[in-house]
Amino acid sequence: MIGANVSVFSIGKAVGRGGGGLAPYAINYMVVAGGGSGGAYQGGGGGAGGMQTVTNITVQLGVTLTVTVGAGGAGVAQSYGNQGGTSELSGSGISTLTSIGGGFGGRFGGQNGGSGGGGGGTRQGNPRGGGGGTSGQGNSGGTGIEGTLTHQWGAGGGGGKGSAGVNGTNSNRFSNGGNGGAGISPLTGARLAGGGGGSARGDDNIQQGVGINGGGNGAYRQFNSVTNGSAGTANTGGGGGGGDTGAGYNAGSGIVQISYAGAQVATGGTVTSNGSTTFHTFTSSGSFVTSS
Repeated sequence: MIGANVSVFSIGKAVGRGGGGLAPYAINYMVVAGGGSGGAYQGGGGGAGGMQTVTNITVQLGVTLTVTVGAGGAGVAQSYGNQGGTSELSGSGISTLTSIGGGFGGRFGGQNGGSGGGGGGTRQGNPRGGGGGTSGQGNSGGTGIEGTLTHQWGAGGGGGKGSAGVNGTNSNRFSNGGNGGAGISPLTGARLAGGGGGSARGDDNIQQGVGINGGGNGAYRQFNSVTNGSAGTANTGGGGGGGDTGAGYNAGSGIVQISYAGAQVATGGTVTSNGSTTFHTFTSSGSFVTSS
C-alpha cells in the first residue's frame, strides 16, 4: 500500500484563509475510485478507477465531510471479473463528487467504467472492443484480437485517466497484449489511475501487456509455459492485469485526499504537512471533520 506521502499525493495548495484561522477556508480534493479487475481466460486488462480533482472550494468550520474509498475489483476464474468500487466525497457546503469504479477486462468485450476494461483476445480474426470510459474521469480500454491460428491472441489493455488502453495485436504467430493506459499526476507527485495490461499467447515472439501507474501486468503464455501477471497497486485505482486461462488479477483500491493551506484545522485520514500545506489522505472510508 502506498502511504500518505506528500510528494505522491499532493494536489496543490489551497488559498489562504483569513480571520486568524476562524473564518471559512478553502480546500482541494482528489477522489479516485477502485480499479477494475483483469478478465479471465484470454482476458483484457482492467480499467483504472475514475479520477476527479476539485480545487479552491470554500468550506465552513464545524462541518463534516463523508469520505468513501472504493475497493479494487476482484479477479474471478473463468469469468469476466469485477468492476471497481465507487469513491465519493460529500457533505455540507460542497457538491457531492462521485468517481466511478474501473471497468473489468473482458473475456469478450471490456466493461464500461471510470476507465474502460480492455477487450479479450478471443474469436479468431474478430476484434473485441474495450469498454468506454466516463467523461472527465477516464478513458476507454483497448481492443483485443485472436489470430487465425487457434489460441494465439493479444488482449487489449485497460484504459487510464491519462490515455486509452493500447490494442492487442496478433500476426503470424507474434502476439502482444496491449499496455494499460497512462495515469496522471493530479497536480504534483507520482502518477495514479493507470490501466492494467492485457494477456497474450503465441508460439514465437510473445509479449505481455504492461500495466502502468498502478496497473498490473497481463499474463502471457508461450507454448505451455505461462508467466503470471500481477494485481493493481493498492490505493492507486490501478486496473488488474488480464489472466491467461485462469482468473484475471485483482485491481488496486481507490484513494481520497483533501488539502488546505496552513496548519491543521481538521481531523480524519492520515494527516501530513510540508510546512505550508496540510494533507488528509484516506485509504479507507472515514470522515473529514473541521474544527468548530
